Amino acid sequence: MKESDMIKVANQGVESVLKAAIKNREKKIVFTSSVHACNMKDKIIDESSWNDPKIAKKYPLSKTLSEMLAYDIFKSQTGDYKTEFCTMLPVFVVGPNILPKPQSTLYVVLALMNNYCLSAHFQMPIVDLKSSYTCFK
Repeated sequence: MKESDMIKVANQGVESVLKAAIKNREKKIVFTSSVHACNMKDKIIDESSWNDPKIAKKYPLSKTLSEMLAYDIFKSQTGDYKTEFCTMLPVFVVGPNILPKPQSTLYVVLALMNNYCLSAHFQMPIVDLKSSYTCFK
């Protein structure tokens, strides 16, 4: 998929879902994005820790721009009622497979379980899918 198409699809999805949630006065939206949307060089990551759109490429760029759009949509809410908004930026999510075919995460876990060395200094924060549900309560 071309970078411009990826960005367009991501932004259209974000905009339509979030505007519908606001219109229908949903109490809270947890925007599940990706760690690829933020600059991991910052020690404390907050809503100002974006990747630089001039440098980011394809997937990280689409995640960064769609998350920026989401924040803009929520900041522009008017009226008495405001839908709550927060983002979750998972890194490496593991848990039950809900898709009919194995995804890349499963292959990485299998490689680790089989002692396949991915890197000499391999470090990866892992999030349990079931634990991440607490963000949605």
